Amino acid sequence: MVRDPDACGLLTAGETTSGLQLGGTGNVLRDSSVEWSAGNGVVLTGTGNTVAGTTLSNIDYMGSYAAGINIIGSGHKVLRNTVTTTGRSGINIDDKVAGAKAPGHEIAYNDISSYNHLVNDGGAVYICCNIDMAGTTVHHNLMHDPAPLAAQAPAPGVYLDNNAFNATVHNNVAWNGTSYGVVLLNGDQPAPGNKIWNNTSGTDRKSVSLNGPSYPDTEIANNIGDVDTKPGATVRNNLAYAVDPLFTEPRTQDYSVRAESPARNAAVVRKPATDGYRDRQPTAGAYQYGAPKWSAGAPLAATKVQAERYAADSGVARHAAGTGQVLGSFDGGDWARYDAVDFGAGRTVFTASIGADRQYAGRTFEIRLDALTGPVIGRHTVLPSDGFDDYIAQSTPITPTTGVHSVFLIALGSSPGVANIDHFAFTAPAPAPLSFSDKR
Repeated sequence: MVRDPDACGLLTAGETTSGLQLGGTGNVLRDSSVEWSAGNGVVLTGTGNTVAGTTLSNIDYMGSYAAGINIIGSGHKVLRNTVTTTGRSGINIDDKVAGAKAPGHEIAYNDISSYNHLVNDGGAVYICCNIDMAGTTVHHNLMHDPAPLAAQAPAPGVYLDNNAFNATVHNNVAWNGTSYGVVLLNGDQPAPGNKIWNNTSGTDRKSVSLNGPSYPDTEIANNIGDVDTKPGATVRNNLAYAVDPLFTEPRTQDYSVRAESPARNAAVVRKPATDGYRDRQPTAGAYQYGAPKWSAGAPLAATKVQAERYAADSGVARHAAGTGQVLGSFDGGDWARYDAVDFGAGRTVFTASIGADRQYAGRTFEIRLDALTGPVIGRHTVLPSDGFDDYIAQSTPITPTTGVHSVFLIALGSSPGVANIDHFAFTAPAPAPLSFSDKR
């Protein structure tokens, strides 16, 4: 049922009817992989359900409010998932199907990227409209690299749209094209009660954007990056973009801070956002100086290989791309060998960063072990990107494999232009924690 249908009502297509349906009470989906859904990857309904440690990719290619993970009901936990390559948002809550309140949810430690492929107005975490978020927290998420289309309009990390209120958003990090910042609050009416604390904008100027008229009983504190001011909002102890925060290693997206950072001792205490601080005063931003650095995303047992580092080959060639050196000239009949690839106690999925021009898409390569004529553990049919040097993540299941092997990638057929490959990995889900402490 769609609540208060209006011009946005058509965007609810597939929200309640697509993807894996996790309803009832106290149910758990964990340590899984979900791919290729026109609508949702997973939809949570009912009360107190959990999705954790799951990788979701190539979701919502109808471009509706369906999402990698769609949240309806109350008290759900969305913990340590990886959501990538979505038509619109990675994680979605909207009042059209969720109702006027979204109480008690925890959205934490997720890694969300490559969103907004089919729209130019969405977020990594999108929450709308006039919805009461009391008791829900969005914390410790990594949000980055929205699709190029997103540069034309809003593509923030957390998007509190159309007067969403009473949300608590803290300790999130966003970078590389997240226009409007880590958090965007948008609307045409006052939106009270939001708490926006200790978020870090890694590369983009804005940390928090306020596009509504006023924000009563709202506090925006301890963020790194420029912050807007509006009536009603208390804005304090934020580190402006013009002040270099001295990140530890921004080239590898390590946005914790160095010992000499001006973010140290620059924040006010705000529990739980500043928990674990070691200095006289807390550190501004998402990482407390001296405390263990947190991580996000689905835990994986993974063996990663740079595709250009082959030990032997026939027909392929290395070349420079925007991501560095890659394997190219991979045509039908060509192959590359990689030695001493460790599959550990077991790997079940092959994932690669692949570029392919649309007119060449649909060609296939095999993955064989130990010899050109060795056992086939998987076959991957290449999907199109926006060109041979535009790389997207693509996956295929493999025969469960253990131990150390030579790996052969062998292009089938005789047609040119099978793919360019930047890197690939053999993975298997690893257990994810089912709860985190976010006590006030």
